[in-house]
Formats: sequence, C-alpha cells, structure tokens
Amino acid sequence: MTHMQEHDFEPIQGLPEDLPEGEVLLWQGSPDWKLFAYRGLHIRALIPYFTIILIWNWAAMFSDGVSASEIFLSMLTLCLAAWAALGLIGLFAWATARTTIYSITNRRIVMRYGLALPIIINLPFRMIDAVDLKVLVADPQNNGFGDVAVKIASSERLAYLVLWPHAKPFTYSNAQPMFRAIPNAQKVAHLLVDALVTAGAVSGYAGKAQVRPVNAPATVAA
Repeated sequence: MTHMQEHDFEPIQGLPEDLPEGEVLLWQGSPDWKLFAYRGLHIRALIPYFTIILIWNWAAMFSDGVSASEIFLSMLTLCLAAWAALGLIGLFAWATARTTIYSITNRRIVMRYGLALPIIINLPFRMIDAVDLKVLVADPQNNGFGDVAVKIASSERLAYLVLWPHAKPFTYSNAQPMFRAIPNAQKVAHLLVDALVTAGAVSGYAGKAQVRPVNAPATVAA
C-alpha cells in the first residue's frame, strides 16, 4: 500500500501516474453527494434531533412565561442555526463527492480523495480478502446505489482516520476502505471480484475474494 498527499498533476484523472505496461483501468466513479449526505453523514438523523431541540426550547420558554415575541425570536435563531448546520453537512458531502475518485484496475484499487489535504491510496489486490456490498437504493435499471467495502488481509493495517469518510463504519482496529454511495454498486462489486479472481490466475493471488451482500443473508461466491 502507498499513499500520497498531493495530486497537482494527474496524467489520468484520479491516478497519480500513467499506468504501467499491462495494467488496465476497468472502472472509475465518485459518490453521489446527496445519498452520501443522507446515508453516509447521517443528515437524516439530525433533522429529528433539531426538531426535538426546538420543541423542548419552546416548551421550556412557554412554561417559564416568556413572551410570544421572545419565543419567536429564540425559535427563529435555533431554526437558522439548524439550517446552517445541515447546509454545512450538505456542502461537505458535495465537496467530498467532487474531489473523490475511486478507480479499479486489473491489479489494484486506487482511492483519491481529500479537501484541504488530498490523499491517494493504492491497494494492491494481494491485500484484499473479500468484497462487501451494501445496497442503499435499489434500482433494477442501474443495479442500485450502494457502498462497496473491501476487507483487508489481517497482516495489513490501515488507519481509520486516514480513510474517513471512505471507511466502513466501526472498523476501527483494521479499517476497511469503502466506495461510498456509488451508482451501479452491484455491477462494481462483481467487476472488482472478477478482477481479483483473474489476477489470482496470473499472479498467484489466493483468490479468496467474494461478494458478501451485508444486507442479505446469502453469500455470493466469486
């Protein structure tokens, strides 16, 4: 695994350098920013949270005999603060999606992401044990939107904070890189597994990769 902290010059968008002879780019994609904000950053959970705060504030001020004009001003201030917070999260999701490119070649995964501190991470296929698929929005026409995570071999270690928000949640001890909120998620997951299996035939890779739909009981072997 290698990682870089700048990409001022990219001969191929999302990649730090020209591909070596024999390496082929199979797929590139980026998160859908709205779905990333909704499911990845949990913006939906903040809406009821802010609603509860507003109701609690109104009830407390009303029970204390505060005048209607003061209650209105306080509620307006809280509403503006809540909308500002939601707006910032949405802006972060949009900027993250705009600056993120996930790539799959016939030899590795490349993740380019980051706002103030851009990072490129290369994950050779030898590091990958399995592929996890979570469908967020089912759509028969484009195989749905979803998250595709890769389980890293136990002998390797990735830092969760370096990968975030492109890490599978709660994998702190051995972070799992994840393509977040991408279109055609099922197609991408199976494409990645096919590439892993093909690489095993030519490079001695053990071929342990499999698609594991985390929101379905069945396991689809490669």
